Amino acid sequence: MANKEHLALIQQGIATWNKWRIDNPGVQPDFLNASLNRADLYRADLRGADLRKADLHGAYLVEADLRGADLTGANLSKTDLYKANLSYTSLCEADLSQTNLYNADFSEADLTEAKLSGADLSGANLSGANLGNTHFEDAAFCNTKMPDGQISNRDCP
Repeated sequence: MANKEHLALIQQGIATWNKWRIDNPGVQPDFLNASLNRADLYRADLRGADLRKADLHGAYLVEADLRGADLTGANLSKTDLYKANLSYTSLCEADLSQTNLYNADFSEADLTEAKLSGADLSGANLSGANLGNTHFEDAAFCNTKMPDGQISNRDCP
């Protein structure tokens, strides 16, 4: 269950949340099973956060810092993760269907069995990412840096 104090802080706004993160650098944010659907988390500092099985459906995570966060089994469908930093993040079995991942950084992320159907991965960095059994049906890959370092131009206009 999510930490009630952490939920209350993030619901007060990102300025309050990010200040609290600066003042409490040793605390791991706990949002296990949290309901944050449609939350405005623009530029939120969520480094190392426990977001396992969190409901982030439709959340606004543009430029959010999610480095090292655990999003295993999280619902991120229809989320906006434009320019989000997801490096070293666990996204195993996460649902990222219909998500805006334009220019997102997934370097060294674990996307094992993640669902990215219909996601826009244009300009994203997947270098070193684990894509074992990841579902990419109808996903866009224009100027996407693939795990092997190659650039995909598959869906460029």
